[in-house]
Amino acid sequence: EMLAVELDQRAVAHLNENLPSLNVIRQDVLDVDWGTLADQRQGKLRVIGNLPYYIVSQIIFSLIEQNESIDFAFLMMQKEVAQRIVAKTRSKDYGILSVMCQLYTKPKIAIHVPNTVFRPKPDVTSAMLYFKFEPNARIGEVHS
Repeated sequence: EMLAVELDQRAVAHLNENLPSLNVIRQDVLDVDWGTLADQRQGKLRVIGNLPYYIVSQIIFSLIEQNESIDFAFLMMQKEVAQRIVAKTRSKDYGILSVMCQLYTKPKIAIHVPNTVFRPKPDVTSAMLYFKFEPNARIGEVHS
């Protein structure tokens, strides 16, 4: 069973009208308790989303914080953010987002999405990233 998390009331109404079998929760994605949701669904979650670009990092960090509840995530984001996530050490794009994502997941750019496929056309190019969450990674553990 698929579940959608959406904050915008117009989008919720559209989803309910056009996809009546879809379970839609009207909630801020940053307030989702992924662990409770995984327990309710009796298994690890598979998260798929077209993320609001201005809160991509916060959403990713919220998934990482509850990484034991997530199998994988397939997320659309701004191409530049995607490149920072998969950046190699000692490169100019490598930073805290790279470190955290690479420590708790195996991130991989799956596809680049040109801005021409969106209406209205944004000023940025997007990318879909695949994150395979590491089952043994624990927040707060010291890794040697």
